[in-house]
Amino acid sequence: MPGADGIEVLKQAVRINPDISVVILTAYGTLDTTLQAMKEGAYDYLTKPFKVQEIIILAERAYKRAELIDENRELTRQLRDTYRDIELIKAIVNSNNPDVALNWIERIHRLQTMNVLAAAEAEILKERLIRGHG
Repeated sequence: MPGADGIEVLKQAVRINPDISVVILTAYGTLDTTLQAMKEGAYDYLTKPFKVQEIIILAERAYKRAELIDENRELTRQLRDTYRDIELIKAIVNSNNPDVALNWIERIHRLQTMNVLAAAEAEILKERLIRGHG
């Protein structure tokens, strides 16, 4: 490649998107270049000649990795939101405002519907809200 080698392209790609799955393909692979590529964030490294099946397997693995990264982000977001909601519930219980408690009972039900809270957990939170108001 004129102007940059594969390692430089890899560095820039990973800098722009740390979650990217870069596979280095080369005709001149050595252990040193393989180690350098992996150190710089390459997902994998293939030397020519390679089999089409190797590319297919790598693509499937890279796709699965992307799915797992997305799922992890979503679960982390849900966990953060749930923790925030639980902290708010604690504050609401201490405030003794029945209207706000009713609104939160509806939110707890929604969290249960989304499978963020188990039925038993939802019931405990609802009970604590109700007991705190009454």
